[in-house]
Amino acid sequence: MATVTTQLTGVEAEVLRADDGRFEAMRKGDWTGLDAALADDLIYVHSTARQESKAEHIANLRAGKPNYRGIAPRDRRVRIHGGVGIVNGVSDMHVENAGKELRESRRGLANGRLAVHQAGLAVSILVVGATGFIGPRLIRKLVARGESVVGMDLNPGAATFAGVPVGAPVVRGDVTQFEDVMRTVLDVKPERLINLAYGLGAGEGNPHQVMRLDILGMDNCFEAARLAGVKRVVYASSIAVSGQQSHFGDRLVNEDDPVHGTSQYAMHKIFN
Repeated sequence: MATVTTQLTGVEAEVLRADDGRFEAMRKGDWTGLDAALADDLIYVHSTARQESKAEHIANLRAGKPNYRGIAPRDRRVRIHGGVGIVNGVSDMHVENAGKELRESRRGLANGRLAVHQAGLAVSILVVGATGFIGPRLIRKLVARGESVVGMDLNPGAATFAGVPVGAPVVRGDVTQFEDVMRTVLDVKPERLINLAYGLGAGEGNPHQVMRLDILGMDNCFEAARLAGVKRVVYASSIAVSGQQSHFGDRLVNEDDPVHGTSQYAMHKIFN
C-alpha cells in the first residue's frame, strides 16, 4: 500500500494505518473491525452523490452491496490539519455487485469522518461555501450533469436552508484562512473553483469580519487557484451591485450598466 509521502510523522503514519485497517476490514468482511474504524457520525458519499450513514454503509457492505474482493491503495498523500487527518490517492479495486465483477481504479478522498470515491475521475469542481443558501442547490445541479464535486465550508455538517441536502462530500475549511483554502485546493486538485462564501445579508455592524469573509476570502481563492494551477475561478455576483431601480427608470437593468450599490455587501461584490 504505497504512499507518495516518503517521510511520515508519527501522526501521519497513524492515519495511514487507520486507513489501511478500514480497507482490510472491508475486504475481509470484518464488520466489528470496520465499525471500530469509522466515526459514529460518518457520512459516506458515493460517486452518484448518494449518502449513507455509518449504520447504512456497514449494512450495505454486509449485504454484499457491493462486495470488495480486493482493495489495494496506492499513491496516497496524508496531511494533518488540526485534529483532522486527510488522505487522498488511488485504490485499485476488485468489486462484485449484483452478480457482476468489476476491476477498476478509483481516486479517493477521505478524512476522519468522510469517505468518498469518484470512480476513476478527478474532482472537477471545488465549491467553497457549500452549505449556505446557494451551495447545496448548485452542487446538486453540477452532480446531476455528471460533474465530480467536493465542497468546503466552515460548518460542513450544518443544516442546509430549506432542508436541501448538499449532495457531495464537504470538508471543513475557513475561507478567511489562506492555509485552509490552499490545503483544500492541493488535496482536492479541482479543475475549477466556485466561491459562494459571502456574508449574504450580513449586517453592517461587523464590517471588519465581513470584509475578511467577502474580500480576503475571495483573494485567498484566487491566490490558491493561481498557485495550484486551477483552470477557472467563479464567484457569484448580486443584484445588490446595481443599487436602487430609480437609477435606471422603468427599464430592465443589465450587466453593462453602471453600478450604484452602496451597502457593504454591494461594495464587496463590486470590488471583486
